[in-house]
Amino acid sequence: VDSNGKIIAKRTGMAVIKVVSLDGSKSAECVVNVTTKTEEKISVSGVELNVNTLSLQEGNSEILTATVTPEDAEDKSVIWSTSNASVVEVDNGKVTAIGEGTATVTVITMDGGYKAFCKVEVKKAEDPIISVSGVMFKEDQVTLKSGETGMLQIAIEPSNATNQAVTFESADPEIVTVSDTGEIKAVKAGKTVIQVITIDGEKKAYCTVEVIEEVINDTIAVETVNIVPN
Repeated sequence: VDSNGKIIAKRTGMAVIKVVSLDGSKSAECVVNVTTKTEEKISVSGVELNVNTLSLQEGNSEILTATVTPEDAEDKSVIWSTSNASVVEVDNGKVTAIGEGTATVTVITMDGGYKAFCKVEVKKAEDPIISVSGVMFKEDQVTLKSGETGMLQIAIEPSNATNQAVTFESADPEIVTVSDTGEIKAVKAGKTVIQVITIDGEKKAYCTVEVIEEVINDTIAVETVNIVPN
């Protein structure tokens, strides 16, 4: 105790503080009991999420992080919940997209019941892109007569490739022309190559086309022959 009456507890126990008037005629006593200090509980004052909105495709997951304040709060445990389990599931902050739609994920503190929210939008999963691995002509050799037309058939591998667009080219359009759909037309006698190229991956295949001239029978039929003797 100091001269102003301020007392400081040093250790546990009991002590008597006595005050005496300056002339010594008056005095008083105060019994002070010093006990072990009890630490005060530090309560939660709030909670926040690292994001307030999420956009996921079906089947994808994302981790939400909850930050409880103050940092030294005694009980920082939280509970997670979802407003629609058919759209979003949540497990200890891990959000998994189940089906198309929207849902709200809520985190709530055990101490104080403070809440934070995250709105989650789930979109339909896009079909995976299947790349082209190859292309081939169903016939690699074709013969046409001059003036005839035909349709070239191709097969793309795999058959369920996403982008099956192709282009056709003729090595010599003066012999054979080819359309965007693979239709060929024999122009004149000769031999050339038709090439098909896939847009996806630029895979190629070749078909040889031979054009032959059509033989025209010039024989003239004679109906009657008269023979005159000499």
